[in-house]
This record gives sequence, C-alpha cells and structure tokens, in this order.
Amino acid sequence: MENNVLVFESYYVCENDIWISARDFNGLFHGDLQSGKTDFIGHFPNQKIYDERLHYGKAIMVESNLYFTPYQSEFLHIFNMKTGLLRSIGLGSYKDKYASSVLLGKKICFMTSSSMRMLVFDCTLESFDRIEIDNQIEGGVFSNYILTKEKCIFSCIKENALIVMDSNMLSKTVKILIGETDDRYI
Repeated sequence: MENNVLVFESYYVCENDIWISARDFNGLFHGDLQSGKTDFIGHFPNQKIYDERLHYGKAIMVESNLYFTPYQSEFLHIFNMKTGLLRSIGLGSYKDKYASSVLLGKKICFMTSSSMRMLVFDCTLESFDRIEIDNQIEGGVFSNYILTKEKCIFSCIKENALIVMDSNMLSKTVKILIGETDDRYI
C-alpha cells in the first residue's frame, strides 16, 4: 500500500478545519482535523500545476477571504470560503519572496525573506503599497512579531534589531531599535 504525504509550507487553521497550499505543486486542500480526511479544492489561478513553493507561512483570513503569503508566486492568491472561488491579483513590481504576514486592521503586511521592506495589501481597496525599511540594516527575514493595540513589533533574524510600527497602519513611520542604545527613525 502506497502512503502519500501532502507537504505544505502555507496553511490556515480554524477550529477543526485546515486549509493547505501544497509545497511541491500547485494545489489547495481542505482537511478535517478530527477525521483526518483531506479534499482537493483546486489549483491556484495563473500558475502551472507543477509550480512549487507558491506560498509560505500562515495564511490570513479577512472576512470570508483567505489570503496566501506569496513566496515564489507572482500573484497574491485569494480563496473565498463562502463561494469557493479562487482568484489571483498580480504583484507586478512588488514580486519578492515574502516569508511571513500579519493583519493590521484591513491591511495585510507581508515581510520579505530577502530585504528590509514590507508589502502592504489593502483588502478593502485591493491595492498594494510598499514600506522601505532603513537600508543601513542588513537585509533579512522578519521572523516573529508581537501585535498590541497600538504597535506591531517585528524581530529580524540577521540583525539585533526590532522594527516598531503603528498597528493601525495610519502612519508609514517605522522606528528601528538596534542593540541596547541605538535607535533610528525613517
């Protein structure tokens, strides 16, 4: 008997359900965490079936839409859980390898795995904007974040630094805390 394994790097969990973007090919799956049953939902649009590592990290839910963090994809993929519709929005010049994401109000902030910049997607307007972080900091992955009522604080892997920004995204001002004594504003 053959034992097939579904490998994934991108997912969303809600109660007893998990939605999975396959790692080794283009596919969206739904799993029931109680029964262990997994169903194929569909292929992400504008991608070849054999495209790998399209998404990375935890997907973000806003209202009934599930947004997958683009990694090797040139598109932001969105799955509407009410209608079952899979759609895509082209990243254009914003294409990069995004390693993580956080929801700030109705905006999703995607952090890159290769540079000190963030892509902000406004879920209401369906538009992109970019936040460039201090270029004096060596590029690196934003690894984790802490979200409070007023602030979102990101840690960096390649630097002894924290990135602090308003959690309501009303300001593009980002405070950078480096080490114990140095702090810079952009």
